[in-house]
Amino acid sequence: MFICITSFLFSQSFRDENTVELKISNARTDNGVFKMDIELQRTSSWPFTVPNIGYDDLLWNGDLQFSYNALGFSDDPAYTNLHPSLDTSEYDIAISSAGIALTFSIIGPEPLTTTMYNPVLNEWESVCTIEWNITDPSQNSEIDWSTTGTGLISAAGFGPGNLTNSFYGSGNISLLSAEPSVEEPVWDIMQSAPNPFGSGSSSTQLHITTPSQGRMELNVFNIKGQLVNTLYNDVVQKNQDIQLSWNGKDSRGNDLSSGIYLYQLLIENKPFETKKILIIR
Repeated sequence: MFICITSFLFSQSFRDENTVELKISNARTDNGVFKMDIELQRTSSWPFTVPNIGYDDLLWNGDLQFSYNALGFSDDPAYTNLHPSLDTSEYDIAISSAGIALTFSIIGPEPLTTTMYNPVLNEWESVCTIEWNITDPSQNSEIDWSTTGTGLISAAGFGPGNLTNSFYGSGNISLLSAEPSVEEPVWDIMQSAPNPFGSGSSSTQLHITTPSQGRMELNVFNIKGQLVNTLYNDVVQKNQDIQLSWNGKDSRGNDLSSGIYLYQLLIENKPFETKKILIIR
């Protein structure tokens, strides 16, 4: 098993002799539950022979990881409609969320057997359906593949058995259940520019209009949900304008690597808004 998002929707493709494509499809809401289907397609042969079995093209382990806006969902997603070849005693399945990232883990049998999952070449197959309870339907969520947190391993194991992924089907998933009322207008609490930053510009400017009074925190998290810096921690008044500059460093003054980060605004420990920002070194 190995553990290998984005302010903007994007697709990143890689092509070599060991390729699998991944797709989020049929995203929908149903009676307060958000659902999305996870599909894969093997687009090349995986020419690795399992020792003592002599069988190719088997999927062993893998992590399928996504980013999302945690404010709209419960902390405990589930899965249904698991592929029959994975819904056996040969495989263990685990699903977990870290506040802003969801990981669906496939753990294959050891020792390897010929009853393992053998995806059909050049055909889309449904892996499972991911389901979340919607806790705040006023939120929007950009459900995106994590290009660093997702990976599949062929039956040959580590090293050359790792499969290269292409990502498809991410999207802006709206959980909005009704039009905003006239009495409660919706506006951007936080804005950042430039975004992305880090190459042409060494810092980004953040503008915040506080939605409430009390002690405000502005925290930055990496895609695994780990706190990397706190940019603000002080008492504010409602509708106060706050200007901040962030140089892309962690709390120890070290440059953060290229990637997606999330900054979250809390007042009196209540989360108000979470947004993504991209660092490019």
